[in-house]
Amino acid sequence: SWTGFSNAMGLKENPGKTQLAYSCGEAKKQLYDYLEVQPHLRQKMLDSAVILGICTIGTSSKLHPKERPRLEEGKKLCARIGKLPVAHHLKLETIRCLAISKSAYGWVNKTPPKTVMENFNKKARTALKSFRGGCIHLRALLVGATSSLDMVIGSRQVLLYLQRKTTERWNSFMEQSSFLATQAKKFLHSTGWNQVGNTWRHAHVAEWMVPPQLSPNDRGAIAHKLREGWRAMHWDLFRYGPRREAALLRDQPFNPSRFEVARQVASNCYGTAFGIMCGAFLSPALHAQRPDVGPEHAACPFCPQPMADHNHIFWQCNRRPNFIRTCQPKDSSQRRFGWPTNQGDENDMLLLEAMTEVAEMVQEHRSKVIPASSQHWQSSITYRPKGLQLINFYKVKKKPKTAKSRRRVQRQQ
Repeated sequence: SWTGFSNAMGLKENPGKTQLAYSCGEAKKQLYDYLEVQPHLRQKMLDSAVILGICTIGTSSKLHPKERPRLEEGKKLCARIGKLPVAHHLKLETIRCLAISKSAYGWVNKTPPKTVMENFNKKARTALKSFRGGCIHLRALLVGATSSLDMVIGSRQVLLYLQRKTTERWNSFMEQSSFLATQAKKFLHSTGWNQVGNTWRHAHVAEWMVPPQLSPNDRGAIAHKLREGWRAMHWDLFRYGPRREAALLRDQPFNPSRFEVARQVASNCYGTAFGIMCGAFLSPALHAQRPDVGPEHAACPFCPQPMADHNHIFWQCNRRPNFIRTCQPKDSSQRRFGWPTNQGDENDMLLLEAMTEVAEMVQEHRSKVIPASSQHWQSSITYRPKGLQLINFYKVKKKPKTAKSRRRVQRQQ
């Protein structure tokens, strides 16, 4: 047995950590009968063994108590990373290296419940503080493929499934009975992939075949296509969702090359520009619908227009900055979010910079005309021509609740 082998090799394992588990009721009875001569081992029979911190048996809608600590530690890491006085891209890389890698470890034959992964992703977004009021699906397109727990776990399961399938030469029975294959295919189907023979196809991403032997280059190519399929899923969730901008882009399908250019720009843009790209900017007409603002603030800050919507602020007002009057957007994505086209036009970046200038002028006007009691939503962003700094587009300042907290805030001021 393994116990005898480990003693012979001098491994000195802790016998208290020995796990004896069974796969079904029939196996439980057989194991119980087999251990008749070793009653001390009968007492160690478990319904589920813990491997890599994950239980072998459990429901997909609820975490086992032994699976919770690692995810909770990941959330605590996100909270600590969010307090670091560093730029957004450094926080993002730190979350990927520490919190995501820690929380995604061990999920091979099981996947955390969907609500648990969504809660973790929310904690990661809160730690990054990259926007407020923007669309989480657009943020996923621009930033979050490797900063989303469901994507990291799913892609690892798919790659491990392909590695085992090609290395161990699986037959049809092994394919159908494998929990790993079930979880991998579940992730693939959820992101829009369909299997046709030995090929996986997607409506918006190039197809790929299961190779006879999985090389490092194959792993990288397949992982990239998995991320593209995940982004295409989020684009569909956005354009068919309830957000106000979705109706304008409903007829625009996922374009991998176009979105790659947008991701490159988003990774190097600044606070206000990133807020525009992910839909966080509110026009005066929409902002006036807030209960703490009022309809009297729906007018354009540049001209007498009483109801200044997004189209008027950026593209119709005659008193805008000079450059933006001479450059018009090429499609709905650029008109609404400033996303560059895939045509290499140098005016694309100039247009996004002009939109950023207009948005900051609107924010500056709001800080002057909105009553002080309603300024808790005000922007704290200044446009910086150098460096990378993404912070809250609408920074919420919480009021201190106790007298002690108020005195501390007064001393700090």
